[in-house]
Amino acid sequence: MPHRAGHFVLAYAWDHHCQRLYDALESRFRRVRNDLSELDAARVDEAGLLLDYYIRWHYSNELHRSTVSEVEARQFIINSLGYRGYGVNRDLLAALGSLAEGCGGQGRALEERFHKHAGALRKLTGLSRQALDPQNSREIVARLRKKLGRTVDEERPAGRAEKGLDLAHYWDVMSRETPFHVNNAIFQKMFFSAARSSTTIMKGSTGLHNGRPPKDLKLLANRDFVDTGRRLFAGLSDYVEINTDLLKSLHFSLMKGLDPLAGSFREIDFPDRNGVTFEFDNFQREVSDLSVVLEETARSFPDRERFIYNLARSYYMFVGIHPFWDGNGRVGRCFLNLLLVKKGLPPVAFEDDDEVLALPRYGGSMEDMHLYLREGLRDAVGRYFYERWKLESFGLFEKRIHNPSFDSGVHFRQIDDRPRRLEVQFEAFVHDGEDKGRFLRDHSKITFPESRLLLDMTIYCGFCDAPSMEWRHCFSLKNHFYIKELQPLTDGTRVFDVDFVAEIPWGVRDGDYFACSVASDERPLVFDNKGLNYTCRLEL
Repeated sequence: MPHRAGHFVLAYAWDHHCQRLYDALESRFRRVRNDLSELDAARVDEAGLLLDYYIRWHYSNELHRSTVSEVEARQFIINSLGYRGYGVNRDLLAALGSLAEGCGGQGRALEERFHKHAGALRKLTGLSRQALDPQNSREIVARLRKKLGRTVDEERPAGRAEKGLDLAHYWDVMSRETPFHVNNAIFQKMFFSAARSSTTIMKGSTGLHNGRPPKDLKLLANRDFVDTGRRLFAGLSDYVEINTDLLKSLHFSLMKGLDPLAGSFREIDFPDRNGVTFEFDNFQREVSDLSVVLEETARSFPDRERFIYNLARSYYMFVGIHPFWDGNGRVGRCFLNLLLVKKGLPPVAFEDDDEVLALPRYGGSMEDMHLYLREGLRDAVGRYFYERWKLESFGLFEKRIHNPSFDSGVHFRQIDDRPRRLEVQFEAFVHDGEDKGRFLRDHSKITFPESRLLLDMTIYCGFCDAPSMEWRHCFSLKNHFYIKELQPLTDGTRVFDVDFVAEIPWGVRDGDYFACSVASDERPLVFDNKGLNYTCRLEL
């Protein structure tokens, strides 16, 4: 990678992602501070108490070291990439510096606490003065445990340890026990789920000024996303060159209805100096480096572990550069998930802040993105098995499933059966906070302040000639759908999977639309996709 190429670029001010990161780091330092106070007050007049003292010290020291390492790593990334023309966060850089300075005395305090009872420790363990080194705390604690006959398992407190990614069982079930059409149906649905993180699709707004009204933005962005997903899955077995032309092709497909420059890299800086700037040939140099990483990704395709690592590198660089004027997030997610599916791996969802905090602008590293992708794949494998179980439970495993579609968080797919049927699925949320609830509803997410309102909701359905036209064959559902509570979001928001299967009347024609909306009978809550309703075009 090139060294400093020009002026330092500071593009971003403080935002809620910075606050979340700062709060997490500060809470870890605060925990160490509390541990120091408890160590001061601890009694060590018995061998067991001495062991407890050094176990606590060891955990606190590990936590302190891992937190300092993360702060320093983010400072290094921001400084390094800022000089290479990447837009980075000026306020976060200053906050990390203040945080490190404010907690700078903890390392010295921990060392003092370690030596505070060194005499008793030497007497009990027989270790020499030279062997009583804070860096050997794990071995010292293990020796103390052995001396006292304790066998308690340890847990590292660092908080950044990765859970294992074991794909062997998934691979066996997916490749040997699951029909191709079932895998295809699951993968397509999971691929479309990545659209839930698009502000344009869900809310009807873009990062840059666009003169179209929100409804038009939503309609065009959602249409292009669904069309792109269908095209990619139709050609899934086709050979694809992994290079910048693939990125441009994806951008054209996803943005042709929104961006007159669809398929072309930008030629000027963003007004807020987002992405990589053009001064000192920064942009050209970083795109050239991205091309090299894309080539390495292609060459590593046969090796699953290397491929996942290089794919994470490619995504990290692409989103950091922000080469297109708009739609970089959608292009990056489609690119990454397309290649995962080609490798036989399930698409990842990109629905939490951890992905954002792994990006260059917040001091994230390629290793952070690799860790995020591996954790996302582990979650995706769990989702794959859940979706597979639902198809079996609903009696759809042997049915032909076709015409998958998506509209602002609601999934649709048709089932060839007698009578003809349509499966509809969405996630509903429960959050009693006014601000969070408003945010979710503004992004077209079906959100209730209480779970009882969700369980008592009514889903209104009908068929029409085109979106926003008069419905016919209308019906409503109440208490006649599958509901299962899923893992809550990190902020405590409860998440429910809602799924139902509806019959398609014989009077409905090919090309007609199915439409639905959700309402609460008790509260004035109507979820109709900002007046557009949630719709899909039928193929009969």
